[in-house]
Amino acid sequence: LSDHIYYESTWSSDGGVDGSGYVFSDDSRWRIDPELSYSILPLLTYPAWPSGGPSSINLENTTVEFYLKGEGLDLNGAQAYFWVLDEHGRWKDYEVTLDIGDGTWAFNSIQIEDSLTSSFEQSFIASPGGLDLTHIYSFGIAFVGFDHGAEPSGVLGLDEFVIRETRALTVAGIDQDLQQTSTSDLVVE
Repeated sequence: LSDHIYYESTWSSDGGVDGSGYVFSDDSRWRIDPELSYSILPLLTYPAWPSGGPSSINLENTTVEFYLKGEGLDLNGAQAYFWVLDEHGRWKDYEVTLDIGDGTWAFNSIQIEDSLTSSFEQSFIASPGGLDLTHIYSFGIAFVGFDHGAEPSGVLGLDEFVIRETRALTVAGIDQDLQQTSTSDLVVE
């Protein structure tokens, strides 16, 4: 198989958080991405894929929230991380190891600051330059830390993926409903 083939995830109409629909991908679709360290990108998206979507999005000062569930998932020593792709390459947030439930949904929340203070490290270099969180072309989940020949296997599910603007709490905001949404939320399902 070619190194540059993407296999779509599958939509399930039920079985997600609170019985909702969710997407999943299994190891028959995963390929090793030969970056600075081997990784597998089991779930990813490009903002431009939805009809009429933007070519890039701004992730500066946002919070990314989602649920992950493994079914028969064996990471073989790997860890899961969130990653982004800008014009300079792929960047992984190695400071936040993602939680994956074993047959149950595990909640993840990642605070993304600005390009200068972020905890992302470059894992693939497309062109010289630093991270530009204002123009992200793709993002997703990566498995990193396995030995070649002992790749992760099983199924990885994703549900309720939301990108929120991060704002400082005000005195009035202390009692805010954390479940409320705003017009600036980007929901990818």
